[in-house]
Amino acid sequence: MKSDKKGNQGISIMLAPELPKCLHENHVSPQKYPVTPSLDQNEKAYSIFKSQNCWDKPGTKAGHLCFLHETSIPMTHLQTGHPAPEFEGLDQNGNTVRLSDFKGKKVVLYFYPKDDTPGCTAEACDFRDNYNQLTEKGIQVIGVSADSQKSHLKFADKYRLNFPLLADENRQIIEAYGVWGIKKFMGREYDGIHRETFVIDETGKIEAVLTKVETKASTAQVLSALGS
Repeated sequence: MKSDKKGNQGISIMLAPELPKCLHENHVSPQKYPVTPSLDQNEKAYSIFKSQNCWDKPGTKAGHLCFLHETSIPMTHLQTGHPAPEFEGLDQNGNTVRLSDFKGKKVVLYFYPKDDTPGCTAEACDFRDNYNQLTEKGIQVIGVSADSQKSHLKFADKYRLNFPLLADENRQIIEAYGVWGIKKFMGREYDGIHRETFVIDETGKIEAVLTKVETKASTAQVLSALGS
C-alpha cells in the first residue's frame, strides 16, 4: 500500500492506483474511513468523488466505483395501518422518550446508520431546518441509531439538532421496527441498520413507511407521504 507525501494512506491506493486524484488530495484515510462493508463509513470518499465530478476524469474506470456501491434489502415488516411498537429510550440529553408521550401527535421516527456521517448528517440537518414547519403541523421528529448517548450528544451539539436522538445500543427499538438486517457490499453480506422512516399517526398506528429515503429532502418526503 502506498502513502501520499504527508503519510496519509489513500483509500484509492488500496483499490486501484488509477483512481481519480481528488480522493488522494482530500486524504481519505483508511484508518478513519476503512474499506469495510459499510456505505456510511465510505461516504466521505463518495461525497468527494461525486462533488468534484471525478466520474468523467481520465483514469476513472467503472470498477473503481465498486467500493462506493452498497445495496440494502428492505427488512421492514411493519406496514401502513399496523400498530406502531411502543418504545422507550434515552435521548442525547439523558431524557427518557416514549412513543406514548406523543399521543395525539404525529411522530416521524427515522432510523439511520451512524452519527456524523455525510448522509446521516444531511438527513438530520434537513429535519432541523424544517423543524418549525413540522411542529406547526403537529409532527414530532425522533431519530434512532445504535450509537451511544455520548455520540448522539456530540452529533447534536455539532449541528445544533433540535429534536431527540435515541441511543439504541442494544437495538431493541431498531429490531422492533424491523430495520436491522442484511445489507450487501462488494458481493459480501453483513448485518446493519437500514435507513428508513416511519410516520406514526395520532392514534399510534403506522401512517407511512419510507424505505427509499432522500437524505437531503427528508422533510419533503414525509410531507408528500402525508399529502401535505
